Amino acid sequence: MKTSLTLIALTLCAATCPAAPVTGWALIFDGDNDTSFTGASATTASPVVSDAHKSSIAANFPAVILEDGQSLTLTGTVSFSVTLVNSQFRWGLFDGDNPVTAGQGDEYAGFFSTSPSISQTNNSIWINDPDAGLVHPFDTGNAGGPNSASPITAMSAPTTTPVANTPLNFALTITRNGSALDVSASITDGNTYTSTGGATGVAPNINGFTFDSVAFLIGGSTSGSWNNVNATFSNIDVTLAPVSDPFAQWASTAITSVDPAADASFGGNPDNDAFSNGLEWILGGNPLGFDSMDDLLSPAGDATNGLTLTFTREDDSEGVADLFVEFSNDLFSTHLPPASSVPSASGTVAGVTYTITENGTAPDTIQANIPASHGPGGKLFARVGSTQD
Repeated sequence: MKTSLTLIALTLCAATCPAAPVTGWALIFDGDNDTSFTGASATTASPVVSDAHKSSIAANFPAVILEDGQSLTLTGTVSFSVTLVNSQFRWGLFDGDNPVTAGQGDEYAGFFSTSPSISQTNNSIWINDPDAGLVHPFDTGNAGGPNSASPITAMSAPTTTPVANTPLNFALTITRNGSALDVSASITDGNTYTSTGGATGVAPNINGFTFDSVAFLIGGSTSGSWNNVNATFSNIDVTLAPVSDPFAQWASTAITSVDPAADASFGGNPDNDAFSNGLEWILGGNPLGFDSMDDLLSPAGDATNGLTLTFTREDDSEGVADLFVEFSNDLFSTHLPPASSVPSASGTVAGVTYTITENGTAPDTIQANIPASHGPGGKLFARVGSTQD
């Protein structure tokens, strides 16, 4: 547990990403000029592609710029009308054309997972930068060249071959980790066919942390029944997960991006004022600029009303960090009453009365009043602290 405290004194006198179905599909590549993709399939999260050999479909979703700690996950299910031998299936998240456009594979920058021989052993995860030579976002023909698709890690080798009409659950997750990305992928029939893999610390492509498109590639073999394969998708969703550590996200933006050498820990205090980084985050301070007590706590009081602190509380801190008030009647007290944790709604906790105003997604406004009865002799001393579990 990490703790940070700041002390104020006042002498009293008589005078504050749910999962989203992906729809609006378009056929962006048809290598054999025979793929059928019309009607309802284009307006559902469960498209069907007939004669899907050598074809690619894509759809847009509301653009996402990943913040530090956020994850974007593509999930869905696909089944094929033939047994998967010497075949291809690729699935990816991109910053692509909006709206999606046929024949514009060079416009897609992102990541994809590929099973180039889905019955064999060379499944892998790739990064794709826009390349004028690409005919669809999964074109690896220029692999190794400038601004082309390049493999970043292998996936585990499946031990069996999924049979015709067997649902395969696929996933691809991209997580921002500071200035890099962590990427993982999986595909499984829920039984004996499974392939997984992942890589951490991957440098983003030239479009950075922006994603707005999903795309798939089906087929690739020029022989056998794959010339007549049908691909049936279902429940294609994109989910944006919230930041797992909102303090880390704030610190990355407010501290590290401005001064990479500064201490960005919860208990750090690079500006050497009375507020640690944790309190600067919760109370709305500047971790790299000196904040006074009046800036963040606005202490006021008198012998009748006691001591009142007015401050704000960052919404993202609730449930992640505990903000509390402690008080005594002298600076040297070694026996403080139990800390008073600031509640989520107005009320009295451990001798402190809180009036809390919710401001929507903006920080709450909080007044914390310590009654004068807690300050015999006309003096009250209080400190505000926070802990991060």
